[in-house]
Amino acid sequence: MMDISLLIEGKISFDEYCEEITSFLQTSNEINVRFTVAYLQNALEGNAEILNRLCDFVTQYSSSLEEENNRMREHMRDKIPEYYHDSFMNTEKDILIHEPLERQINGMPVFDEGTQIAKLFYNAVKIRYHMRKLYSYFAYYVDKITVDMQYLKSQILNLELSRYRSPQIVLQPIDCVIEFHMHEYVKLNRLFKHYHGKMCKINVDGEFLYHRHSSADVYVVMYQYYKYIFNRQYGLPKSVIDEANKNPQIKYLVMPPPLHFGFCGYVK
Repeated sequence: MMDISLLIEGKISFDEYCEEITSFLQTSNEINVRFTVAYLQNALEGNAEILNRLCDFVTQYSSSLEEENNRMREHMRDKIPEYYHDSFMNTEKDILIHEPLERQINGMPVFDEGTQIAKLFYNAVKIRYHMRKLYSYFAYYVDKITVDMQYLKSQILNLELSRYRSPQIVLQPIDCVIEFHMHEYVKLNRLFKHYHGKMCKINVDGEFLYHRHSSADVYVVMYQYYKYIFNRQYGLPKSVIDEANKNPQIKYLVMPPPLHFGFCGYVK
């Protein structure tokens, strides 16, 4: 991040410094933010004007991101309802994001509650979370569009193959269905380009991207398209679990008991 002394000495403008710190806060973990705020506290000691302006800017920027997330929550509600869940942080249902665990260290700076510098730190830390959540709204929808496109491609391929497997089938109805699927695929492709382009413009940290897996839940997909209900604990169709419960001879082959770990290895 740019040296604050350049701002104090008037070598750069306040807007230039804010642009630099915004990019830094969008992708920095809590440890880096905490030490950065401590650095600003020491560097701006006796310079309350710059500190107050900086605090106001970070607070306003964090609030604008939160408002953008609220708008996106309403915009995506009907598009990805399967990813909306009850949240203890909000009265309305919202998406959940899985944030990777972070390394913690001793001796981190602590800021007095109620001070301007504590307010700066609190709002600075929230910026990365807002960026991650904004990215997740787009990512969930892009994943869903991708699955829909792959399903349509498989349907088109099956219909095309049916032409050659069964020459006696009247081709005109099949052609109409293929044409319909192709039209839907083109519409989905336009949606994909639109939302994927917006998603790629969001400056989200690499650690979140590295740990993020595709949100296209295979169990949700199997139920949505094929009406197969899966048991998530065993990763098997519900019909298989029901049959195994009726037949004790195969139950423990299909659903092995959990392992209990102890001092001497593990036992069933």
